[in-house]
Amino acid sequence: MNNRIRTALLAVVTLALVGIVPASSQEQKPEKPSLLGPAHKLLGSLVGDFDTDTRMWMKPDAEPVASKSSVKRVALLDGLFLRENYEVKDGPYAHKGEINWGYNSATGKAQYVQLVSSSPAMNIYEGEFDEKAGAFTVRSAYKMTWGGTEYDVKTRILLTVESADKQKLEIFSAYEHKDGKIPEYREIEVTYTRKK
Repeated sequence: MNNRIRTALLAVVTLALVGIVPASSQEQKPEKPSLLGPAHKLLGSLVGDFDTDTRMWMKPDAEPVASKSSVKRVALLDGLFLRENYEVKDGPYAHKGEINWGYNSATGKAQYVQLVSSSPAMNIYEGEFDEKAGAFTVRSAYKMTWGGTEYDVKTRILLTVESADKQKLEIFSAYEHKDGKIPEYREIEVTYTRKK
C-alpha cells in the first residue's frame, strides 16, 4: 500500500473516531441550579398591570378614606425580585412610591423594601413566607415625624395572594410618642385586581 493511500485511510479513521467520542467525555458546562423557589415563583406570577382599591385609616376610630389607582409590577434579575411602582393621588397622604419584594433562600426570610417620595428613608422589612396560604408577612420598626411629633413605629405588612389576578395587602401599625401609645390597628388595605 502506498503512502498516499495509507495517509488517506489514517485520516478517515481519525475523523471517524473523533465523530464517535461519547458526549459524556467531551467537556460540558454543568447545569446552573435555579435560584427560584416557591416564593419567587409566586411573586413572579404577580407581574403585570393592576387596578387598586385602597382604604386608609388615619387613626383607629376614623372612617376610612378610599381611593383608586393603578400599579405596574415587573420582575427583576431573572425573576429573583418583584418591583411595584405606584402613586397615591387622593387622601391626606398623597405620594409616589416603589415596593421591592424578594425572598432570601439562605435565611428563609421574605424581604420588602419601600421607597416613598415623602421620606428620605428606605423602609426595610423582613418576615415569613407561608407557601400553603400564599402569604407574605413582613415587619419593621422605625422612627418617623408627623405633624411635628416624633413616633416610634412598629409595622406589620401582610400580602395575601388569592390568585395571579387578585391580591390583598394589609398594613398594621402601632405608634408610640412622648404623650402616649396607639396600639396596633389596620392602617391601610389595598386590593389588587389585574387589568384585563
